[in-house]
Amino acid sequence: MHMITIILAMGLLLHDAYGASGGFEGFAQQNWVWVITVLFLPKLLLLLIYQKLCQQALKIPSTQRLKRLDRMGSILRLLLLTSYAMDLMSGGLNWARQTLGDWVLLDESVVLLPTLLTYLLFWRIYYPVDRKVREAMAFAAVDAGEPVAPIWTMNQYLIAQIRHSLLIPGIPLLILLGWTEALNMAPENWITLPGRAGEPGMSLYTPLSLGGAAAVFLATPVMIRCLWDTHAMPSSPMRLRLLQLCKDYRVRVREILYWKTFGGMANGAVIGFIGPLRYILLTDVLLSQMAPSSIEAVMAHEIAHIRKKHMFWMIGGAGAMLVIYQLVFSIGFLKLGQFVLDHVSNPQAFEIYINDNTTSALGLLLGA
Repeated sequence: MHMITIILAMGLLLHDAYGASGGFEGFAQQNWVWVITVLFLPKLLLLLIYQKLCQQALKIPSTQRLKRLDRMGSILRLLLLTSYAMDLMSGGLNWARQTLGDWVLLDESVVLLPTLLTYLLFWRIYYPVDRKVREAMAFAAVDAGEPVAPIWTMNQYLIAQIRHSLLIPGIPLLILLGWTEALNMAPENWITLPGRAGEPGMSLYTPLSLGGAAAVFLATPVMIRCLWDTHAMPSSPMRLRLLQLCKDYRVRVREILYWKTFGGMANGAVIGFIGPLRYILLTDVLLSQMAPSSIEAVMAHEIAHIRKKHMFWMIGGAGAMLVIYQLVFSIGFLKLGQFVLDHVSNPQAFEIYINDNTTSALGLLLGA
């Protein structure tokens, strides 16, 4: 879901970069009923299909049906992303801005709302299946004499999904989008240093943009601690041993956090780029069910991530991919746009182009 949240934010950025001038002029003249139908009807259809699949999986539970439900759920979520892309491509964001005004994050939130609400309802529909699976795991744990993890209520399940899947990285991305939009809307004299006599002043747009992004990245670990269900690991011999490991390997951390997942995950994680804002998270299952030596091994793994600077490599890789995507999209849009303009404005040339390519293809086939 983290990648889906990033894709939703990237859709807004790509819309403003390449498609802000197209789309919804005609749509804006339609009434509210028509607008809401276009934005919500495809998503309602996906919800009905998913509800039917979950009911079938509950009626006759089996491993095969659960795997099929998982595959179909992934396909439906991809279709939901497609529906979101159509909202943007048809001019949904332009309509929101024309109707509500171009306020910081208001129009973006309105366009995101149908998709986010659909994801929330996907989780609500899936909860009975998740509960049935957890009940089966609890019975198996009792039979094996193992600890039984608590089974979360529907509210706990939904809150956990929102916390772990939407709020992170959703909140940092929204802050970045809002900061960027605020800079774009700011009067020029607010973000420009006074110049010398007869010379233009230096624009502060790029430094402010990069500074805002850096501030958000540095503050994200603190957001995660507040948004996720975490608290400081209780004082114990194990906590002292883990802190000693950090000291031995000269790794500075702000805190070791106990990460409550209702028995859903046995794992560890490290968040934060600098020592004063760096946390190591260990889940409830890891701390309650694994041997001390195994917990120390997981801790050593997280320390290795810090020592090897893996997070900085990940940021570099993500930045490189964003540049590549932007280049591909920009070149693709330019080529496609030029192709359409050239051939629509000159139908005869388009006909010659089609005939030449058809002849070449037939020649290759016959030659083969």
